[in-house]
Amino acid sequence: MNIKQYVLQEISSEQELEKFFRLRYDCFCKSDAELFVTKNEIRIDLNYYDRNSKHYGLYLAKNDSKEPVGYFRIVLENSTKANVWVQNISNRLGIINLTQHKPVSRLPCLGIYPDTKLEHRFYTKKKATEKAGEAGRLLIVKSERSVKLSLQLIKCAFALAALNVHHAFVGCFKEHAKAYTRLGFKQYPGTSAFFPDKSSTLKEGIVLYCKAEYISAELKLKIKLIQNQFIENNCLSFHV
Repeated sequence: MNIKQYVLQEISSEQELEKFFRLRYDCFCKSDAELFVTKNEIRIDLNYYDRNSKHYGLYLAKNDSKEPVGYFRIVLENSTKANVWVQNISNRLGIINLTQHKPVSRLPCLGIYPDTKLEHRFYTKKKATEKAGEAGRLLIVKSERSVKLSLQLIKCAFALAALNVHHAFVGCFKEHAKAYTRLGFKQYPGTSAFFPDKSSTLKEGIVLYCKAEYISAELKLKIKLIQNQFIENNCLSFHV
């Protein structure tokens, strides 16, 4: 069996971020999730939520080089260091329409859900000192895609999200929900499956949610180990 080494780290420059936005566009346009991408001639995927996100790149380590093969973002409620990078990229490429319009909803999955009162109900219950966030735009290039790597990347995304938020959301197709339920995610109370694309009824979407009490003691320990490694090394390195 061919064991490969992967490195996951937070994207640390405007140039690196643009590279992953282009990878994101290419991968999503070749997947069932293409409906979430605004098609453009420049072939780059970015939106307002990227300004409020922490961005992470997954690399395949080969000798002394690293090849970009995966990505995810964690959308937060306030802007991050990526804010300036995203604005610079969109200004330079002439696609500021994708990043200037501020959505009504603070998180993507709350905005796409058909019941517009969902977000209001959540924030009326949430304590002011608690933070919410959404992990999303997760991708792995076709040549590296596998169930094992996908589950590892999802686990890493959740572990890193837990460093930043108390309330974790994920919006996904219903058929992909099982991978997240293994980590303690549940369908958000009071919601039901829905069709994200009103012009199609082929793919049902679902809003998943997790908080500390949903997570088993065993899983909490695994997440803590991932967090500790990331904090200590400023990256995660693992083999699949």
